[in-house]
Amino acid sequence: MAITAVSIRNCKSLKKIDLRLNTVSCLVGENGTGKSNFIRTLMFFYNSLDNKTRDIDLFDKSNPYLDFIEINVSYDLTKIIRIAQKQLDRDPFNLHNFHRRILYDIRPKLNSRNELTIRLQYFRNKMRKWNYDQSTLNLIRYLFPIIHVPARHIKLTDWNMIWDTIGEITNSTKLLKDQISDELMSMFDDTYKDRFSKDIAYIREEFKNNNIHLAPFSSKQMISHIMQLEFRGNKFRYNEEDLDYFSDGINSNNYLKLLLSLVKQIQTSKLYEPTIIIDEPEVGLHPKLADELMEAYAEKSKYVNLIIATHSPRIVKNIISTVNGSLFHVSMKGKYTDIRRMKTFTDTRETTIITDNEASYYFSRGIIFVEGATELEVFSNKKLVNLFPVLKQIDIFSFDSNNVKLDLIHPIENNTNIPFMVVLDLDKIIKFDNGEFIISGDKKYNPFKNEGITNKEKFLYGRKRYLTYTVRNRILGILNGVAFKPDDDWQYISDELFEELKGLIKDYTLNYGVYPVETTIEGTLINSVNKDIFLDWITNEKGHKNSLINLLSMRPSINYQMTILRLLVRGKFDTLNRVNKEFLEKSSDRVKKDIEIISSLSFKKTDGWVNSFLNFYFDTYLIKVPDKIKKFKIDFPELYDIISRVEEMMKDSK
Repeated sequence: MAITAVSIRNCKSLKKIDLRLNTVSCLVGENGTGKSNFIRTLMFFYNSLDNKTRDIDLFDKSNPYLDFIEINVSYDLTKIIRIAQKQLDRDPFNLHNFHRRILYDIRPKLNSRNELTIRLQYFRNKMRKWNYDQSTLNLIRYLFPIIHVPARHIKLTDWNMIWDTIGEITNSTKLLKDQISDELMSMFDDTYKDRFSKDIAYIREEFKNNNIHLAPFSSKQMISHIMQLEFRGNKFRYNEEDLDYFSDGINSNNYLKLLLSLVKQIQTSKLYEPTIIIDEPEVGLHPKLADELMEAYAEKSKYVNLIIATHSPRIVKNIISTVNGSLFHVSMKGKYTDIRRMKTFTDTRETTIITDNEASYYFSRGIIFVEGATELEVFSNKKLVNLFPVLKQIDIFSFDSNNVKLDLIHPIENNTNIPFMVVLDLDKIIKFDNGEFIISGDKKYNPFKNEGITNKEKFLYGRKRYLTYTVRNRILGILNGVAFKPDDDWQYISDELFEELKGLIKDYTLNYGVYPVETTIEGTLINSVNKDIFLDWITNEKGHKNSLINLLSMRPSINYQMTILRLLVRGKFDTLNRVNKEFLEKSSDRVKKDIEIISSLSFKKTDGWVNSFLNFYFDTYLIKVPDKIKKFKIDFPELYDIISRVEEMMKDSK
């Protein structure tokens, strides 16, 4: 590959960036996080190699005391060294000067990976300082050309840049501009005899009299124009129609595929290792065209290095499933850009199941991971979102208790800088088994099951050690030393230590971005404070008010009443189990009869009861309350706590 690494210091928002690139490297992230700054800095470096580029302001405006910026770019010369060595082995006495220079001048400067690192220091007084001489810089610029394609700003009906690429392909370093010019003049003289010479002489004299001068063609430009003569035109058409006949998407797709094919030819026909930088290739593309374009990238990636900056989940999905390139997550950490190389997707299950939807979460400002549809319904409720605007800033991802889906998005698994919280039922942390609570779930989301976390906590000290290692040992001590006794009929647990245990578990797991609700999400919505509100709603929905009141009055225990209300919406017992065959077999006839009543009045998870209940609450109990948030905090304490922690999480990320 060509460019293997880029290191940047103090260029605009790029305070400290160190990246190892792949043959296909894709920058993903929100607008304004620094993707364009990275590309702009890399192009400034490349254009500075010949010391002719214009000066641009790349300095960090937050630190006026910095005197210079620094850019390091590493190039892999393995292939070029191998070709030069073959030439030497084939004919050591007639080695071309170019290959001789590669072997005897450049090779001694390489590191153990055959990389040459070029460093540019650019000072505020516009002085440039390089770590190598101009001859070396010119060689690197020749060997590793970069083509920048800002797709959003391309005039898609004017493909003149294609001719520059054709000129690059067909240009030969052995062919000098003067030779080209002389041969052209000779050709026209032979064809048009004296008339052509007279016309040329007249035009030249008029230019001179009017003090008009022309910037000379480079040999590449001259060859490009010759090729236009060869093809008898320079205006591109598609399917016999002018380009403005087609949509921007079709033109963009055709343009980028043609450019990629032509640049690929540079690599195969010349001693070049080109890189194409494409900024937002998805502009104007239908998803199927994006797929087609990425398939072309996958085919050509062995010949052409690609750096892509995108906001398109479709492009990202294809990078993972088709191109097998590297993703770099770009985000802001305070005033500065943070770029992290995301994990490589090697699990075929991940590359197979990923869709545009999963890929879209790599562009999130924040994520709440939830287990299923009920939680998704809660955090997407429009009235709740309007009361707590932070929910508009974040995305809710339901992983359906599927760890492969969770791994696809989870920031820790993927090495992204997206703030997150995983909201789980408590049974994903502990479960009641054979008369005792034990650790459950797996290491994907349960810190108790993660050996890496366990070992790390042993070496913590101070407050961090207390919040993790000490609390963890207290929790394990309770689980191992206390046998909680559930109610024989309804499995509720009336024990203050059990309430303390649930609180300790929540405090501990929150250190790792995991929020286990006290029972289930149903228990978060229905609690001892708002049970009368819920009862009001459910009797409006289902009727049978007397049946419910009679059922609830069977026992005065609040734990009993809360259990009954949770079961009405398919929630769980305090033991974190559901009503099942085993429970019914052990139950008395009275309990079985009560379960029949509950079943006749209960809601399915997909009945939309969550939105109905929350909307009822907002429209009936909250509509005339001056301090709605204070009232909500009282009525839904656990749900309020989750949202408050999300607000803090988002503040801390800024």
